Amino acid sequence: MAQIIVVVAMPFVTRLFTPEMFGALSLYQSLSQFFIPVVAWRYEGALLISEAEEESRALFFLGLIIVFFMAFFASIVTYGFFVFDFMGYAELPSWSPLFMAISLVGTGYFALYRSWLLRQGAVKGIGLAAISRSGSSAVSKVLAGFFSLGSYGLLLSEVVGAWAAVLSLRKKSKRLFKGEVGRWNLSSAKRMAKKYKKFAAYEMPSMLLNQVSAVAPVPIIASLYGIKAAGMFGVARMVFSIPSRQIGNAAADVFQMELGRLVRVNKVEQVEKLFYSFSGKLTIVALVLCLAFVFLAPLCVPYVFGVEWSAAGFMLAEMAPWICASLVVSAMSRALSVMEKQEWKIVYDISLLGIMALVYGYSKNQEFSSVDFVGVLSVGMALAYVIYFFVIAVVVHIDVKARCAESHG
Repeated sequence: MAQIIVVVAMPFVTRLFTPEMFGALSLYQSLSQFFIPVVAWRYEGALLISEAEEESRALFFLGLIIVFFMAFFASIVTYGFFVFDFMGYAELPSWSPLFMAISLVGTGYFALYRSWLLRQGAVKGIGLAAISRSGSSAVSKVLAGFFSLGSYGLLLSEVVGAWAAVLSLRKKSKRLFKGEVGRWNLSSAKRMAKKYKKFAAYEMPSMLLNQVSAVAPVPIIASLYGIKAAGMFGVARMVFSIPSRQIGNAAADVFQMELGRLVRVNKVEQVEKLFYSFSGKLTIVALVLCLAFVFLAPLCVPYVFGVEWSAAGFMLAEMAPWICASLVVSAMSRALSVMEKQEWKIVYDISLLGIMALVYGYSKNQEFSSVDFVGVLSVGMALAYVIYFFVIAVVVHIDVKARCAESHG
């Protein structure tokens, strides 16, 4: 349902806003998406494996403190990029720093609520929140276009979508604030920060490195090919994100929840079976989506979004390998978080940064078009994901052997 809402709304939205306006939105999203995965310093992952309810409440409180700090910091960074015109960020609306702070607070709340509900096994509420977010964001975009709010309207829809999801989960999480709320204090938050320090010490820096490579294409395209090309890529990546955010995140949540349960009840001998079974089924889904993008995107995009968006269709076809690899490996990477082996993700992050640098240098020297650049980038990103999958598989195998030996010893 969440995917249907996004798909149905996009043909209207692309006819209400210009590629240049979407270019500004894409630049804004590239910056916000850099901060979103680390807005709570990854402590939301610790909520899933915390040993007691008291710990989960303390971790939630710790996460809230960090979220507000990160939202303020992100707004300062956004303002600096805008003022100094870093990589084309002067194209952002002047109120972008305020929008950034408000939307990141909402996103941080959502991440904490979602993890707490996953701990309880309440996946239905998370699904409804996804529908609420997509619906609110889509409706607000259409209304903003109807009233000619331009780039400001697109940014406002980001805020509306984030907070709609939070309010939906808030109703499902009332028990979190009952009884124990008075026991939340800084000392308990500090204890949890120390106990689960791997999430901040290893997982967060790794995620930051990963996000540098993930968000870099938009400002690179804007600086090399202009704001219109960045808008084309932004729309292509928006379609790309439909399976990644909805199918990918939903699958990843279920995988993480089940893997966490196996670890908590000490059934580690079933971990590898779950890992390969889940990744195999998800690969089938990814291959179907990959073929659909290759053959249908160039034909359908001009009719669905408008003729002026034709380049976005060719970009989508070039992005098919990237889409396929991302859908599978991103979900399976949750294994490192559950098994507290986050430090191994650094192998992927280093390879991704290296590949990104090579792609940028090679494409710049070859004087590729924006579509050609996306094609080379897609192959490089897919290769990095393949490397990452093998790293995860090896780490899971070694960890399972160690846990089995410990339990039998």
